[in-house]
Amino acid sequence: MSDPTCEDCAPAQEVKVQATALETPAEDILNPATFVAPNPLPGPSICRWLHRASWVSTELLITFPSPTVKAITIMPHSTEKTAGRFRVWLFMEDQQPILMWDRKVEGGFPELKVLVSSFAQLYFDVGQSTWDCALRNREYAISFSLESHWDIRTNPSIDDDRDAEWIAS
Repeated sequence: MSDPTCEDCAPAQEVKVQATALETPAEDILNPATFVAPNPLPGPSICRWLHRASWVSTELLITFPSPTVKAITIMPHSTEKTAGRFRVWLFMEDQQPILMWDRKVEGGFPELKVLVSSFAQLYFDVGQSTWDCALRNREYAISFSLESHWDIRTNPSIDDDRDAEWIAS
């Protein structure tokens, strides 16, 4: 009984299992070469324009300072029907809403200068050269409500003394 192993026997089964386990390296959290991609791959279901909406709303607040601007609201829409939409609506007291911009209809996002100019011409009913003067004299009070889809509207219920306010939906 000097040698308990048999030379004619096949190697033990667990040796093969250990060899297989050693051939498949474990995922190293610091080594991107060992990362395994998820299956199925995730993908966006809707396009949202939060950064664009935030930027344009900030520019509108700067262009139409308080008390001219009463409020700006960014309202995201996350349905398949509104996917990829970026709309700017103007709501004025005692008037029907006016669609100022639709990204899909116009073929892209609005240039801020074009958007501000068209808004000023509609709201102030003046030419480009005189609406600046009307803003400086603060003759008008407006408020914006922005969607990702956007919604720009006047809000007469907010006091003239208050600063422009953000209302997130």
